Amino acid sequence: MPACPTCGYENAPNAVTCAKCSTLLSKPERETERTIEFSANIVTAKRYAPRQTGAISGTSIALYIEDAQEPFVLEVVRQAILGRYEANSRSQPRIDLTPYRAYDKGVSRLHAIIRRTENGLMVEDLASTNGTWLNDSPLDPYIPRSLNSGDRVRRSKLEIEIRFDDKAR
Repeated sequence: MPACPTCGYENAPNAVTCAKCSTLLSKPERETERTIEFSANIVTAKRYAPRQTGAISGTSIALYIEDAQEPFVLEVVRQAILGRYEANSRSQPRIDLTPYRAYDKGVSRLHAIIRRTENGLMVEDLASTNGTWLNDSPLDPYIPRSLNSGDRVRRSKLEIEIRFDDKAR
């Protein structure tokens, strides 16, 4: 049984994330699912309206998914995995992007992770099939990158703007 490196909890033998604290236990194998190909030469200009975070403070973050006017607000004490729910999978993401047509947009089941560290919030691609971008720069799998409030993170073709209290990093 794999012990969690963060909390020490003894997890099921095939667990990918800790059942107690959601820490990633091992690097997941690349998923076998359809790959959506698109040309890197096509650039679409989007105008981003300023979004208010209101009462976002402490360990909370607001995710503006696609063109949603209302954010998905959650508390990230340690980490949160973003992906899509799959009924037959033993590992599920904390943030299920299925309602935002995640499958059609190429989001993997365990696509990326947002982690709180001593240096602030970090984002990391979990070797997803179709990749993750931070402000139009592709992320290398398992290499964390620092997040700033207002950053845009794209999971394949699904874009998310992340807002949080910069002072609470």
